[in-house]
Amino acid sequence: MAGPRLRRMRPGICSLSSANGTFDTTLNTNGFPVNGNCGNCFVKLSTSGGLRLADYFTPHNTVAESNADQDFGSGGGILLVDVTDSGGKIRHLSVGAGKDALIYVVDRDSMGRFNANTDQIYQEISGQLGGGIFSMPAFFNNTVYYGAVGDALKAFPVTSAKLREHSFVTIHTSFRISRNDAERVRQRRRQRNRLGHRK
Repeated sequence: MAGPRLRRMRPGICSLSSANGTFDTTLNTNGFPVNGNCGNCFVKLSTSGGLRLADYFTPHNTVAESNADQDFGSGGGILLVDVTDSGGKIRHLSVGAGKDALIYVVDRDSMGRFNANTDQIYQEISGQLGGGIFSMPAFFNNTVYYGAVGDALKAFPVTSAKLREHSFVTIHTSFRISRNDAERVRQRRRQRNRLGHRK
């Protein structure tokens, strides 16, 4: 696994995403890679009684992605605060994206594992990022922000435990300045002007 991004969840459990590498498409009876190789995966590790794979997700085309160096591990994943879905269930989600410009949202209680025909994942968003991701997303005010290569900053609000499928572009940041701060700026400007006249 290359370039893991480690995030703590609770004592004895941690979550990370791995970059391109070997993934065993032959699974054991529990649905885990037969040789334990988890390249290009979201993985959940348990540290109770030694380090072990507790759960994972990888796309259905994981081998092709790794061979083409189009893995999603280049951007890493983040954990969201607990969110409640439309049915009132609390969800424990993680979000990640990488070179394939897809946004993957996994439910850490049931990550989806591997299926050769389709992605069994909580939510997958395509067509919204204008390039690959090589940085961590940000999460603020119940919104996930992504800055893809060659693209504007995109915002994905979270509602009922789902990211909005269509982003909106964050063009600029607006802020307010207080009256006291504005008055201080004017005073400094007047002071500079007076000093300039003395010269």
